[in-house]
Amino acid sequence: MREIYLFMHDNNLKKELAQKLQQLGYRVNCPNDQEYSFNLDSHLCIADSHYLMHHSLHCPYVILYTDIINDQALDLIKKHSCTGFIGLDYCHISLQSVIEVASFKIKQLEKVHKENRKLTRKLQDRRIIEKAKYLLVKRSRISEEEAYERMRSEAMNQQKTLRSIADLILINEE
Repeated sequence: MREIYLFMHDNNLKKELAQKLQQLGYRVNCPNDQEYSFNLDSHLCIADSHYLMHHSLHCPYVILYTDIINDQALDLIKKHSCTGFIGLDYCHISLQSVIEVASFKIKQLEKVHKENRKLTRKLQDRRIIEKAKYLLVKRSRISEEEAYERMRSEAMNQQKTLRSIADLILINEE
């Protein structure tokens, strides 16, 4: 069950929405402005237009709660990259649908971010390995293939990664 944070100007509306979300089985947190100093990176937030216009909300997954979809609401949706919106006339089914779609988008984005971090690490490893290989080629006057094979062989002999061998080569050069 995902936790949902509510950021709304109207406290009565916030309470009503919190009750409906709890009835749907969500954990709801309603921090006041003074409490909001924590990281919301992986949480879903519902904020009304007034809150978004007057506060800085650092949450990548925002659902806009608005009474009307007009140019101002569309601007807020774009500015805050909202994952969805709900209106005053929502019903339980549409509320749950919007939250489920947003939750699905969150999972997809988190998966993409994880893959991106993994690929970035691999690219960094490749750069270091290439740099160490170039150093071996220059220092030992051998081919790139030979330098790579020496590094690979050393990694297997020491039961280390190719990256850690490359790091050692570069450290010893300094």
